[in-house]
Amino acid sequence: MSRPLVFIIDDHEHLCSSLKWILEGAGYRVETYPSAEAFLSFAQRERGQCLILDHQLPGVTGVALLEQLKESLPWLPIIVMTGHGDERIAERVRRAGAHAFLEKPCYHESLLEQVRTATAA
Repeated sequence: MSRPLVFIIDDHEHLCSSLKWILEGAGYRVETYPSAEAFLSFAQRERGQCLILDHQLPGVTGVALLEQLKESLPWLPIIVMTGHGDERIAERVRRAGAHAFLEKPCYHESLLEQVRTATAA
């Protein structure tokens, strides 16, 4: 059986590298993208089992991308992360259909638990 593929979209390269290292260590394949536009242009989205999405992205925001992907890829579990969250954003993310909403920095185990849950379905 192949390892689940997790996409990460975040404009902070060091965070992407760190998340990739954590997830690969847990047995996942990982592809990273610096923006929503890069993800939409280059990712073969149908191959993914989970998406980790930064809320604050340059260009298309994380919530806007979440809303778009929930229409085009309703089966793809999306975990939204942010360092600038509040209850209004959390509620919008939940209403848009996110699998989970995590605030940065988050514990690795919390992230891994959400990814495990998302990829198990």
